[in-house]
Amino acid sequence: MITSTRITRVEAERKSNEAIAGVEFNINIQNVKTSGEEVEVEYAFEVTYQGKKEDVGHLTIIGNLQAKEEKKVVASIEKEWKEKKRLPIEFAETVINTINFVCGANGTLVSLPVGLTPPIPMPQAKLQTQEGSQAS
Repeated sequence: MITSTRITRVEAERKSNEAIAGVEFNINIQNVKTSGEEVEVEYAFEVTYQGKKEDVGHLTIIGNLQAKEEKKVVASIEKEWKEKKRLPIEFAETVINTINFVCGANGTLVSLPVGLTPPIPMPQAKLQTQEGSQAS
């Protein structure tokens, strides 16, 4: 269960007056720390705005979130992160959806003054593994 979120850095830049033709979202889990029943996830939420000829601008939000889970779940999260630099699917869903919501809402307040469209939160993610492969 996510217990808190914190944004530590925000940057928005409009590089060109060209019309925005496309928007690309990226969430990068940068680090995971565990202690007892606590999990901390450090992330970068990045939005790139493209025009037809050039990059129009970008929005970057850096932050972290804290979660409290059963020790068995924390052990699974720690093992998956140390071995594969991934999160278990069920926990990853919660983390990605929380980051989308928090950064979408706060990113709207930052993007508008520089003339970028708000990073409207994407629909909630539902992750699953395909037979014979693992989700990443």
